[in-house]
Amino acid sequence: MDDASFALSADLFVLHQAGIRLLLPKGKPLAGEKYLSCEPWSTFLAKAPAAPLMVWTYHELGSDLSGRADPSRGALWRELIKLLELPRGSVAFWPFALPAGEEDVVLMEPFLAGLARIAPKVLVVFGADASPSIIAALAAAENDALKRIRCCPTPLRGDNPDKPVRSAGELAGSLRQFLNVSVSEEENVAPA
Repeated sequence: MDDASFALSADLFVLHQAGIRLLLPKGKPLAGEKYLSCEPWSTFLAKAPAAPLMVWTYHELGSDLSGRADPSRGALWRELIKLLELPRGSVAFWPFALPAGEEDVVLMEPFLAGLARIAPKVLVVFGADASPSIIAALAAAENDALKRIRCCPTPLRGDNPDKPVRSAGELAGSLRQFLNVSVSEEENVAPA
């Protein structure tokens, strides 16, 4: 047995001992894995579909999932999923920040560990302010599951200051373009 197995969480260690190593994430174990069995992360993880194509995140998502939801954002996401004609279970919501008093606190370790566990093909980050730090964290990750995720930064704000949030139709157009490019890139990759 190698020394790396001792850094695994309890559920992954059992798989390792059983010899089922193909299901284990490759690369460096994630420090945030310990959070996924604690509240509120375990509840968020339980709400995620089994094998989503995409994970969507935005700065206020932690507040929305913690009982302080903005109904207009919920309506926007439902309309966007409908416009994109996404099948049920193809989108999971996973927060990178949680409310702490008046402000939200960014918690990148549990965010990255959850992404590795959910293992989507695409991460859609709504809001230009969060995109750079998330893209940098994905690039710096030493975990293969995170390296395979394609990140789509999607601004929520338009150029018109009188219309602060883009419509579901505008967002759908941006996402369709990104998803078409991502799919065609995957098809052009020759099998190893």
